[in-house]
Amino acid sequence: MTEFAKNLDHNDAQLSNSQMKSYIDARVACEIEHKDQHLQSEKYFINKYGSDK
Repeated sequence: MTEFAKNLDHNDAQLSNSQMKSYIDARVACEIEHKDQHLQSEKYFINKYGSDK
């Protein structure tokens, strides 16, 4: 195997690793944001209707 081919292989692995990481980061960020929206609407609901009790 040539040095170039080894490097190419290595670069490829690096690339897919970082792509996978950014994909996971995006998924996690999306999930956190989604949960945050739920929390916000729960707070709103409690503020709006919870104080009647």
